[in-house]
Amino acid sequence: MPLKGMNPGMLDERVEIWCATDTINADHSSTESFALTETVWAHLIFRARRQVERIMSGKETALQQVSFVIRKLETFTLTTKDQVRYDGDSFDVIAIMKDLGRRQYWEIVTELKT
Repeated sequence: MPLKGMNPGMLDERVEIWCATDTINADHSSTESFALTETVWAHLIFRARRQVERIMSGKETALQQVSFVIRKLETFTLTTKDQVRYDGDSFDVIAIMKDLGRRQYWEIVTELKT
């Protein structure tokens, strides 16, 4: 999707941004959890499924990549530890392309969490 001259009306899906947080337990172990940080409008770009080999399981698994184009976030820093949730599914953030389309938009590249 070209972002040059992008119409904000194309941001037509509601998605949730969940940020990773580490909690230290009583036994001094760390537990990663996620907290809802923002609910934003997004434009979705579904990428072709691709076959990858999972080293740990030794099986091939189809991964669904989805890019979410959102307006630039000013309130917090998004990282590759975070998640985007859409339509009941959790997507792991794998890349963030910032300052697109006159620095008004971000493209968040994700993979469906399995």
